[in-house]
Amino acid sequence: MAKIRAKNQFSPHAQVEEEAVTLVLEKLRAQTQDDGDRFAGYAPVLEAVARTILEISNVSSFISDIKSGKQPITLTDVAAAILKRETGKLDSLDISEKTDCSKLYQKEEQLERICGRVYSMAIDFENDLDPDDAEKYARALETWVTDHPFLNGAVLPSSAVFGAMISAHAMKSQNGSLASVALNRELSKGSSANPFFAEFYQATTTSKDESVGPFVPAGHIGAIYSSIRASLAQGESANLSIEADEDAEDETALEAEVEITINRRDKDAVRRIIFSTDQTEVLRLGSHQSSILIDAPYLDVEIGMGGEVIFAAPISIRCDKIRLVAEKIIVENASKNNEGSIVLLEAKTCEGDTITSVPALRGRVELALSWAGVKVHPWALFAVEPTPIEDPREDEALRRLSKFVVVFASHGQGRLAKFREKLEGEKMCKGTGRAILSELVRTNVFSLEGEF
Repeated sequence: MAKIRAKNQFSPHAQVEEEAVTLVLEKLRAQTQDDGDRFAGYAPVLEAVARTILEISNVSSFISDIKSGKQPITLTDVAAAILKRETGKLDSLDISEKTDCSKLYQKEEQLERICGRVYSMAIDFENDLDPDDAEKYARALETWVTDHPFLNGAVLPSSAVFGAMISAHAMKSQNGSLASVALNRELSKGSSANPFFAEFYQATTTSKDESVGPFVPAGHIGAIYSSIRASLAQGESANLSIEADEDAEDETALEAEVEITINRRDKDAVRRIIFSTDQTEVLRLGSHQSSILIDAPYLDVEIGMGGEVIFAAPISIRCDKIRLVAEKIIVENASKNNEGSIVLLEAKTCEGDTITSVPALRGRVELALSWAGVKVHPWALFAVEPTPIEDPREDEALRRLSKFVVVFASHGQGRLAKFREKLEGEKMCKGTGRAILSELVRTNVFSLEGEF
């Protein structure tokens, strides 16, 4: 408010401006959970909010739009405003007139250099400065990057929010080594994942093809899902599904659709995040997984970061190859009402040589494993072999039935549901699919309720 008053000393709208500031800060606190007061009270954030209010011509209309939901207040906007403010430091630099300063220390360069500090990597950022200007700029950068608002002065982010923006940028970096290190760090966090990472990652995700939504590399999906689960409050749920059309024979055979559904406690509607991926890259999941459906016949799935892997049922993974990077497997039930559930892992092959002890089961939960050579220690107790079916029509019908059943996921209040448009879509209803679905509805195995 002091900054706003200094700019608008005789403003007749001081009370309205203060209401706008209060409203924006409340929105930011609500989004930043336990980090709320520290983030919303951080000087660079406060200055970014003041600058935003000063740039608005009609503050009353701005307030009205926030209250109605027309004007969202996002963490990404605040972070972008801080990066924009930091470019102003160039004004204090004695650079020759022949240098184009508009290309220096912009958002991309700031984030790359910050990533270099956080991940302890040398970052080269090309510019065409003459030797004298290059030396001045290099000296200035030593101070600017070290004292950047996103950092605490050392090599750690100043808040979880800025840490999320840094890691999301690093994972999308053209520097392969930086992207790899950032991904490993995010996956290693397990259940302590950064709850803001998914928001910043999605904010900069683009689409290869508008018809299938944004594209995300398979290797990044695990980190995004872990972040979303970390943002859940008690009583909220999230589910991940990755599905590919096993009958496709054209260039779409390697494509897969990814859907994350989120059921928030204070909202009636289930939020859906839909994007596309392909099966050419390894899907990497961390050491703690829950509520996952993967049905992608050409996909390789890697689970774990060493130590123990915890599977919290329900989980169903059907893929080409599973690699378990762990010393111990624990299977438990994520359900609070102690209902029985299952973890199903099915693949052509499995790598898990580092596991020597039999998987431990906690609570009412089942483990079913199916791959070549599964009937050996430590998997033999949980090995399942499909019953061979001679009639190809019956085989197809049962595969369709299986596909319909396993896609169902929890949508709160202990209910299983799936969006109707998904079940009635072309992929699900191929061949005998439509007849199977009609029979399931007719016999009340499935029931219709609104959009579910």
